[in-house]
Amino acid sequence: MQGHANAQCYLASRYHGGLGVAQNMEEAMRWYKKAADQGQVGAQFNVGVLLHSGWGAAQNATEAVRWWEKAAEQGHYEAQFTLGLSFENGLGEVQSDMKAVQWYTKDWPRRKVS
Repeated sequence: MQGHANAQCYLASRYHGGLGVAQNMEEAMRWYKKAADQGQVGAQFNVGVLLHSGWGAAQNATEAVRWWEKAAEQGHYEAQFTLGLSFENGLGEVQSDMKAVQWYTKDWPRRKVS
């Protein structure tokens, strides 16, 4: 699966959910990260989720927000909403109602969550 971001993201999701393999968050993070580094938007969102929760890697809210921003900038609507929540509540960033509203109301072409 070298270089095939969608396949890497799919494998990560199997490890993430324990679907057909034993659940293993470290392996999920490893495969999501490979795909995310290639720009795979769903993987970028999920790297943020795992970092936020501390599953498969040390918990790091600031780094989670960085990955959600990468996904959100590509039109990933769940990442846009999550960033809105992050700025509203000051998660990993300085609290900013203005930035929260900007992400909540972003009017970019929407992409399916992958």
